[in-house]
Amino acid sequence: MAEQDVPIDIHASKLLDWLLTRRHCNKDYQTSLNVIREKITDAIQSMPAHPKITELLAGKQLNYFICKQIVEVLKETESDSKNIFGYYSSKRMKDWQEIIRLYEKDNVYLAETALILNRNVNFEVPSINKQANKHQSNSEEFLRKSSDMIKQSNKLKAEYQNMAEKLGIKGKDVRSEFQQLIHDLPNHLEEILQELPKLVETIKYYNEFIRFTQKKEDGNFLPILSYLIKKGNTSYFEYKTGKALEDDHSGGRKSSSNDDQIDLIEIEDTGSSSHSNGNGDFVHIDKEDCLPEEGGEIDWNIETVEEPSGESSPSDAIGEKLMNKSRKEDYSLTLLEHLHMRDNFINELHELGGFFDQRVNEMKQEESILSTNQFQGAPSIIQLTSIEKLSSLLKQIQRILDLITNEKISLIFMMREDSSYVDRAVAKMEVKLEQADKCIQKSKLFEEKSKEEAKLVEKLLPDIPIYIKRTKELQNLIESEISKKYKNRPVNIMGGWQVL
Repeated sequence: MAEQDVPIDIHASKLLDWLLTRRHCNKDYQTSLNVIREKITDAIQSMPAHPKITELLAGKQLNYFICKQIVEVLKETESDSKNIFGYYSSKRMKDWQEIIRLYEKDNVYLAETALILNRNVNFEVPSINKQANKHQSNSEEFLRKSSDMIKQSNKLKAEYQNMAEKLGIKGKDVRSEFQQLIHDLPNHLEEILQELPKLVETIKYYNEFIRFTQKKEDGNFLPILSYLIKKGNTSYFEYKTGKALEDDHSGGRKSSSNDDQIDLIEIEDTGSSSHSNGNGDFVHIDKEDCLPEEGGEIDWNIETVEEPSGESSPSDAIGEKLMNKSRKEDYSLTLLEHLHMRDNFINELHELGGFFDQRVNEMKQEESILSTNQFQGAPSIIQLTSIEKLSSLLKQIQRILDLITNEKISLIFMMREDSSYVDRAVAKMEVKLEQADKCIQKSKLFEEKSKEEAKLVEKLLPDIPIYIKRTKELQNLIESEISKKYKNRPVNIMGGWQVL
């Protein structure tokens, strides 16, 4: 192969060094470039209004090759200024011809072209790509955040709806619906009372088991449950005194207790003593058992109570004491409305439920002969009740527990006992909707930001192919110029526009 056909390979990043080491350009090329750019700035100020020139100057990197194109256009626009010797008298033409001459002196244009080529490949196009990718990433991130806000909003609305469903309201006008719940409290309590008679067999089994295992002949170990089943959800006053509330000041009403027996009733928050067993049962004490050890008699008259006309009884006096108590406690409340009595009722249900749960587990285990014989003398209800029956009784207990302790009934009691709790409950629910609305607003904001970032991407992306096209043209031109200096040997600049 002849030397003329051997290609010259130059890496784009080393092109300027290659030109300087082979002395095609001087090392002070930058000084010459500064002078040329000043002259170009001055020359542009007086350019004619020509579409081709406008196109050449608009948005392009001015270099030696563009300046040559401008001179070619000026040859047409300034043709009138050409003299008989072929020279142009036009200042515009002279300025641009001077610029071309300075470019060609010491091949300054080759150095500038190498600089532009290296900048486009290593900085301009990668920078545009980086910016476009960043804006694209931002757009996708804002879209994701917008979607997350919508999901969060839907989640909050679902939580709001779930809260409303648990409380048995629609959630349209929360405050009025809460007031309606309080108004409907008696209906909820009535539903619980309707279930209590189903516990008769359960209570009987429990009482018999306790009597047998603890060797007690008698006793009611679940007083509140038994009372509610027998007499219903009476007033707290009637539970304490045995009299209906409206009969308290009925003049000649007498106590149902006989002369030989007095019901000693525990009165909270008073100095009077009380006599009851550990489970809260009323204990009946005969007068003879209350006599002093040294003899004598007890004055059974209650002096602190003024008796109305007619006969009076000890229970009348106790009722009067209850009605004159501190206003902390409203004796007109029903047992299930009364906080302390309701807690006792729930505790008895838990006690009963815990007992049956343990009893079922014990019966499921393989029992030894000794443990089997343990209940041979027990009442028939203990010996004959199967595991399946006990499990059924346990489910009924759990059902009633759920009715009296579920979120809805608990909230109703709290709102009934504390009016300010209604405001807190309303705020707790409404804040869900407020947060959901804020999430929607944020979602719209993120969506707008995503669109703005997408517009920036659309603005930048068209510049990339334009830069690549210009870089390719510039690379071809400099390859051609270098080739002329080496007797038209082929020149290949590697790592140029091809890597873009």
